[in-house]
Amino acid sequence: MHGISTLTPAEIEQLAGPVAKKAEQLYRNGCVSFKGMAGGSLYFEVRSSDVVYSVIYRMDSAKWLCDCKWASLKTSPYCSHVIATQMFVNCKKPFFDAAVSRPA
Repeated sequence: MHGISTLTPAEIEQLAGPVAKKAEQLYRNGCVSFKGMAGGSLYFEVRSSDVVYSVIYRMDSAKWLCDCKWASLKTSPYCSHVIATQMFVNCKKPFFDAAVSRPA
């Protein structure tokens, strides 16, 4: 494994609309937190209004998952919570790349 898979900052910047705007607000307001790593996954929480969503990065498949309703209804894996988490990860890329690259 070569590191955590995220949208690049340029790809995030190209996203438009309310989902991208909400993601940027969540990230800039410090709503994303890293909870830990276990069982081949990285665990994050995103506070949005009065709700806390779980965002998981599966290292074996390089997939992002979120337990919000939007993510369960859409075919895109990029709800605002996942995008905000990717912004958070991109700012701490060396740490997360090292965590993902460690042998099990």
